Amino acid sequence: MKPPMWRRYHLFWGKDIPMDLEREFQFHLEMRTREFIDSGWEPEAARREAQRRFGDIQAFGKECQLIDDRVESTARRTEYWSHMKNDIACSLRQIRRSPAFTIVTVLTLAIAIGANATIFSLLHGVVIQPLPYVEPNRVMALWEAVPEQFRVSAANYLDWREKNDVFEEMAIFGSSSMNLTGEGQPEDLQGVRVSASYFPVLGIQPILGRWIAPDEDAPGGPAVVLIDEALWRSRFGADPGIVGRSIRLSDRPHTVIGVMPSGLYPSWPSTPGSIRFGSEHHRYWTPIAMSSQLRSNRHSHVFGAIGRLRKAVSRERAQSSMDTIAQALAEAYPRTNRGEGILVKPLAAELVGEVQNGLVILQVSVGFVLLIACGNVTSLAIARLSSRRREIAVRTALGAARGRLVRQFLVEGVVLATIGGVVGLIGARFALLALTVFAPSDFPRMNEVHIGSATVLLTFIACGLTCALFALIPALQASRANPHDAMQDAGRTTTAGSSRQRIRQFLVVGQVGIAAMLIIGSALLIASFQNLRNVDPGFDPERLMTLGLSLPSASYSNPARISGFADELLAKANALPSVESAALAYDHPLEGNWVDIFSIVNRPTEPGRDSPSGYFKIVSDGYFKTAGVLLVRGRLFDSFDNRTAKGVVIINQAFADRFLSGEDPVGQSLDIRTPRAIWGSAVPDRFEIVGIVRNTRFLGMRQDPAPAFYVPFGQCPNGAFTVLVKGRQDPEPIVPAIRSLVWSIDPNQPISETLSMDTIIDRDLARPRFNMFLMTVFGMVALILSSVGIYGLLAYLVSQRKQEIGIRVALGAGTNDIFTMVIGQGLKLALTGLLLGLAGALAMTGLLQKLLFGVSPRDPAIFAAAAGFLGMVILLASAIPALRATRVDPGITLKGE
Repeated sequence: MKPPMWRRYHLFWGKDIPMDLEREFQFHLEMRTREFIDSGWEPEAARREAQRRFGDIQAFGKECQLIDDRVESTARRTEYWSHMKNDIACSLRQIRRSPAFTIVTVLTLAIAIGANATIFSLLHGVVIQPLPYVEPNRVMALWEAVPEQFRVSAANYLDWREKNDVFEEMAIFGSSSMNLTGEGQPEDLQGVRVSASYFPVLGIQPILGRWIAPDEDAPGGPAVVLIDEALWRSRFGADPGIVGRSIRLSDRPHTVIGVMPSGLYPSWPSTPGSIRFGSEHHRYWTPIAMSSQLRSNRHSHVFGAIGRLRKAVSRERAQSSMDTIAQALAEAYPRTNRGEGILVKPLAAELVGEVQNGLVILQVSVGFVLLIACGNVTSLAIARLSSRRREIAVRTALGAARGRLVRQFLVEGVVLATIGGVVGLIGARFALLALTVFAPSDFPRMNEVHIGSATVLLTFIACGLTCALFALIPALQASRANPHDAMQDAGRTTTAGSSRQRIRQFLVVGQVGIAAMLIIGSALLIASFQNLRNVDPGFDPERLMTLGLSLPSASYSNPARISGFADELLAKANALPSVESAALAYDHPLEGNWVDIFSIVNRPTEPGRDSPSGYFKIVSDGYFKTAGVLLVRGRLFDSFDNRTAKGVVIINQAFADRFLSGEDPVGQSLDIRTPRAIWGSAVPDRFEIVGIVRNTRFLGMRQDPAPAFYVPFGQCPNGAFTVLVKGRQDPEPIVPAIRSLVWSIDPNQPISETLSMDTIIDRDLARPRFNMFLMTVFGMVALILSSVGIYGLLAYLVSQRKQEIGIRVALGAGTNDIFTMVIGQGLKLALTGLLLGLAGALAMTGLLQKLLFGVSPRDPAIFAAAAGFLGMVILLASAIPALRATRVDPGITLKGE
């Protein structure tokens, strides 16, 4: 209860009447009774009704207490915000009075916060943000494990779909390529063959039309197609009447049944067990319409598979169920499925792949940069505290409480951190625009990266943590200041307190340690990238151009027609004066898409062992000369290796080492059944090894060469191939001439993407280069900030110790003595930080293992080189204030004191 005399503001009558609780209760009761009497009630009845409605004195007292609490709370809030406005105004005045401190602080924070916002936007847009599917966490990718992650055969997929009880639906898909003709210039399109369940698994609705119906996904079904939104807009002018219209694909009419929105679709399952999601790979979708022969095929692993989990089914349970199915299939079909498993992985993991690991490492790196920035700003704030000792002393002498001083410094920190955060967000926006330009072309979901609400929230959190780190320490030190000592020392140059020095020294040691970790990480990535650049691809990419062609099966169903087109094109291309040589291949030299099984004639397969397999590569005669692949032994293909000749094959060195080690491969024969199954009985199923060629890194520069065997294009004429042209000079001007040659043979035949092999290699190295570039930038920023921290600490100590230095000089200390004293203090801190950084790098560089090539994450030479470089920079940063210390004039210094 309050004291008996209160001053209340009456809620109804607005009267201000001093009285105790009982008198106030009676006053309100009488006023309420008078209201009832005025409205026509009898006096006694009015009093009883007022008593009933108004309650007793205890309830009235509780109500009065609540009113008092609200009034006091409002008064406290008003007082708090009044003080806060004063603190903000005072902070802004302090900022204006110290422009140098403000600029350095804001820029330091902006760089660190902007870097964090940039990388987090990348991480959020690529990894954290859910895929644009219905309940994307239930969509899984399915692979065969043979034993590595591998594509799926049609027959195995059908068994999975029938026997599993953990997926609502499964779908299968494969790559496709067709020519769009009949309207405008011919265009080569890459697309996807899909089962009817493909879109229901993903849950993406069409913009126009419908999905593929089950009856359309059957042999002999109607030729229907869905097209991508980008193709609909660019080729058909976003015509809303496109549904039901017929378009000509590979010389066959197809009815458009729908338009799918642009987005992320699993499109091309590659041989090494990965999925391509790029928009250039899904310009259209057609039914897969598996034939009876394909439905029983367990040898050809050419498809990708996806599935939607049933509700409440975890990935772990699904994996366990599919393991049981894999075991049953291995027992039922030991020749094809022995030792093969099934992998169930989130589809999102297939999209981000190794990018996720790199982005997480970069996010950790920029987090370290933010810590270094906080250390620098904290050190600056502590140094600035000395110049404000008199101000703090006056405030304390005038009655400012410790909490009031702490709040003032925290408000200043909040203002500076907020300004730095805003500037950092602006910088992050421009940085993202730059990254969009310089990021690898296959970087996933780059078009979805932006400064969103999550990034803004992270920035505010970073600003709050930054404020807590760099403002709280000087605030607490300021609040402990003795006003008497401060007033006495005002205007004198004194050595800072030992606790303050220890804090700044600790911050510098931490900065150097973190910088050492980042510099070592950068050095490892630089060394790794250099190793990649120096890798011999096994062929000569110089002046080599690639052009893609896909002959329509409707017009080129006869292998003889394909061979005739290829022979005429090569004859005309080789006749061009600017062409050194030309050839055809199913893949270009840095690509491998076809794996097939074989057997070595007169060598029985061991019981219980799978048939060996290798990369099946179709090339024309002249391929090895054009691509610069050297012959190791035997001979190369020539024009006589055609469909009328006996089967011949050339193997690479990896094939010979793995399957024919210790033997003479030339003259032995391989039994390869696929060519006859595809091209008919005119093609032999036995191929004599006539040569061995050098290994090429057709799986990418990071992958070791795999076993491969080459068959002649004349014996296996495939309608989809790549034209390789070796120019006498720059081959790019040759492309229009090759295009004209193609159209002179078939005016409806388009050419797909044309790229030089140098560009293809550059694309293959784009992601390692991107990671190296960003890590190096952050490492250099960390190095600069830590060097500034060392420089700032030593410069501050020199300014504080001028009297001591003057006395030392007056007593006979030489220039070398002063220089050694100052620089020794800096190097001592740097060495401590460097040792901690080396220990941290040894503990954490294992995270870089997946990003490195040809270099150990604990390479001692790289550690030593990075440490030496960091030490030299810090030595330079320490030498500047040390030289200043040697120029201190003892006469002027002591006279001033």
